[in-house]
Amino acid sequence: MSTNTQTTLNTLQQEITQCEQQRCDALVKGDIAALEKLLTQDLVHIHANGQGEDLSAYLNTVAQHLECLTVQRVDLKIRASNAALNVAVATGELKQTIRVRANGQQVDMRIVTTQVWQRDEANGQWKQSSFHATNIA
Repeated sequence: MSTNTQTTLNTLQQEITQCEQQRCDALVKGDIAALEKLLTQDLVHIHANGQGEDLSAYLNTVAQHLECLTVQRVDLKIRASNAALNVAVATGELKQTIRVRANGQQVDMRIVTTQVWQRDEANGQWKQSSFHATNIA
């Protein structure tokens, strides 16, 4: 791998790590507008319970049904999935504490996620197009 290619991959990893931190921060702050800016219009979000949602349903869930108290990424691994470096896959553990708004139940979660991030052709911004979570036993 050439030095330029490695530098570009390192930059990609830093950018995705930063976007993921912004996503986690938006969840904890309940900042739906900031969260939406990090997601594609055709988002597919699969929760750890297997429930799948599109962008509208996911944002509604976060805004109306769940309160994210803490979100922590552990050992996030990021790799480019194509030579153009405009699609990346991030995998790793996520620890979070959520509160179910309907009944106040607090849930500590330990999950592993796979996320697909795409670089927006119009503005160069990374956006998440797919998220899939699985509970860690």
